[in-house]
Amino acid sequence: DEVIHLYVATDLRPAPLAREADEIIDLHRVPLAEAVAMVERGEIRDAKTVTALLLTATRMSRTGPGVLR
Repeated sequence: DEVIHLYVATDLRPAPLAREADEIIDLHRVPLAEAVAMVERGEIRDAKTVTALLLTATRMSRTGPGVLR
């Protein structure tokens, strides 16, 4: 059995990235509702990412933005 730990970070601010010389990271900001729509359209298919997005959306719809329990 595989166990994954999912974390939600909120109120983030831009900061310089410390990366390896051969590391390429492209940042794409997407509102949560759009990310869920991307899951529904099949644009995001990675199971762990899908799980994280759908759990976050479900919990935020129950508790309100910024409050996850």
